[in-house]
Order: sequence, then C-alpha cells, then structure tokens
Amino acid sequence: MKIQEPKIETRIYFHLKPLLKGLEPERPGISKRVTNFIISMNDNSIREKIKYVNLFYCGIGNEYETNYLKEYPGEYERSKTVFPDAFIDGSKDKELRLDLNLIQSTYDSHIHNLNIDIGSFPIML
Repeated sequence: MKIQEPKIETRIYFHLKPLLKGLEPERPGISKRVTNFIISMNDNSIREKIKYVNLFYCGIGNEYETNYLKEYPGEYERSKTVFPDAFIDGSKDKELRLDLNLIQSTYDSHIHNLNIDIGSFPIML
C-alpha cells in the first residue's frame, strides 16, 4: 500500500486582540469597532479560525501612509467615489475606514511580506 503524504501548509496570522490593543492609543475604541465589524461579517463559527479581513472594506484614505497608496495613487479618489459615506465626518463608515487603514499602515511591511491579496489581513480572534 502506498501512502500519499498530505501537502503541509504553514499559516501565518495576527492575533487580533493584542494587535488592536497596541493601536488603541492612536484610535481610542478601535478594539471594539473592529471586533464588532469582524463578528458581523462572519458566521457563528468565528472562534479558533483564521479569518481574512478586507482592510479596504470602506476604501482607503490618505490619513495614514501606506505602500498601497504609493503604488496606486488614484485609489484615494476612487475610494471617495465608491465609498462616499466613509469620508463623511462622524459617520460609522469613516470610523471603520480609519481603523482599517491604520491597521494597513501599521502592519504594511508585514502584510507585504506575506504575499497575500492586497487588503487581505489574516487574523485570529
């Protein structure tokens, strides 16, 4: 009998709670907003699974520097057209966009080194 060895995969992800805790001084309330967003976007089996969060879910602004905006400078204007609510002061969409954009900016080099889809961020709650 010939046994086939399964393909071995290595998964890299970020633990969400410590990551967000580190960003809390810059964006008070980020932990609650982002956690609630992720839970609302996923099913009930979220625990102990790696999830991929689209960091451009509400578009990308220019408040935080990212390599993505350097590579695609037109995305800022496009985001304002596609996600107009995410650019209105005081809106929930703007708060979420700022939170997600801060994560992108802060962990940009790590995300780039993972060779994953642009805007995709692997996390575990």
